[in-house]
Amino acid sequence: MEAVCKKAIPNVPFLFTPCSPQPLHEVLIRNYKEHGRIYGSYQGTKPILVVGDTDILRDVMVSKFKNFSERAEAQQIGSDAWRNSIFTLSGAQWKKARTIFTPAMTTIRMKATVNKIKTIAERMASRIQEEAMQNKSSNMTELFHRASVDATAVLNYSVDLNSLNGNDHPLLKCIDGLLMSTAGWKVLMLFMTPCVYKILQPGFLNKSSTGMFKAFVSHLIDERKSKNKKEDDFLQLFMDADYEWENSEEKQEQTAQKRKMTLDEITAQGILFFIAGVEAASLTLAMTAYHLALHPQLQGRVLAEIDKALVQGEVTYDALQEMPYLEAAIKETMRLNTPDSVIMRLCTEETTVSGIDFKPGMGVDIPFAAIHRDPEYFPEPEKFRPERFLPENKDSVKSLSFLAFGAGPRNCVGLRVGMMQVKATLACLLRRVRLETCPETMVPMRYKPRQLLLVTDGPVILRPIARLIS
Repeated sequence: MEAVCKKAIPNVPFLFTPCSPQPLHEVLIRNYKEHGRIYGSYQGTKPILVVGDTDILRDVMVSKFKNFSERAEAQQIGSDAWRNSIFTLSGAQWKKARTIFTPAMTTIRMKATVNKIKTIAERMASRIQEEAMQNKSSNMTELFHRASVDATAVLNYSVDLNSLNGNDHPLLKCIDGLLMSTAGWKVLMLFMTPCVYKILQPGFLNKSSTGMFKAFVSHLIDERKSKNKKEDDFLQLFMDADYEWENSEEKQEQTAQKRKMTLDEITAQGILFFIAGVEAASLTLAMTAYHLALHPQLQGRVLAEIDKALVQGEVTYDALQEMPYLEAAIKETMRLNTPDSVIMRLCTEETTVSGIDFKPGMGVDIPFAAIHRDPEYFPEPEKFRPERFLPENKDSVKSLSFLAFGAGPRNCVGLRVGMMQVKATLACLLRRVRLETCPETMVPMRYKPRQLLLVTDGPVILRPIARLIS
């Protein structure tokens, strides 16, 4: 590592291995405490720099983004369904794909998004309210997972899977297969030791489930074309997009040929939405509920805010804008329980940042989980304090210290949709019930090892108490 640095930095022989008994986020937090905000390591035989310094991250993620615009080596391997997704595309391909999503993030679209999510959320809230009336505890992990699957399906394809009520739609089995195939050591190996993955080639993204998913998307496309039918969803957005697909950065815009997205490309985005969206949303929902149950006074403030905003009775986009404390609680949950513990960037053009010479091919790992526990960025980092993220306190949160949605041009493309989904779901639930811990509640929470994404080591079980809604 000395060859690329003008100053000495600590070195960790191996950042993480798929056999580690500790959850990934705990390893990152420990290394951060022991070695500081910058240290060197290896992913297999490739040198990487782990960076938690926000000044350096400003260059890596924003001002010198073009020098670090690509994901890590993991983007180069895997199935077509993986390589064609916006998560792994690079260069001109990524830029063109990113522009397709822009129309879906307007306020008008967000209002329609909330209306769709509300139907799913009210169904789930009614189920939990019934359990409250029967004095039962609720498996929040399972219920939020199913609600997230249903919400993703209706936003992407205008299909109501109704998994909360035991519907056996064939797509559910397919989605469960995809989600199971991205858990565990295979995907962790892909990201953390890609050189070993190349040798063993264990494969991830279940081929059978991927094939079923592609057939489902193909059927929907054919049906819409044959009936000249249009829907307000992501599939329609992809079908209608004129996709300027040009590999060359030097090619002028006016000479780039426009074409429609292929079935493989459309399928890849849908699979990514289920893999990334469902797991992140369901974890955030469950852990926000968990933290509010552990802090009844703070939950009381959320309930009062929801009641005031919903005085007219309807959960709407405009009503959600009147719930800043709920949003702050969600962000504080994502700080403490960041779904993605780390992301990777790859240096593509030689540059120098803060005395460090970055060479093409060098990896940069950004340890979200550790940055979010840095006491300089977040005083008393182990405490659940939603007020950190209230609008009036925004200047107290240092730029690029909160990275749950990433930052810069390559931030989370579904940021607005994801936040609206989580806020609407919790608003629908908490207007009906308040949440308490019970003997089955895991305190403190434990997490599974050998996972790339944060996964609780058992379900979040809470006791819902029915509320009187005035």
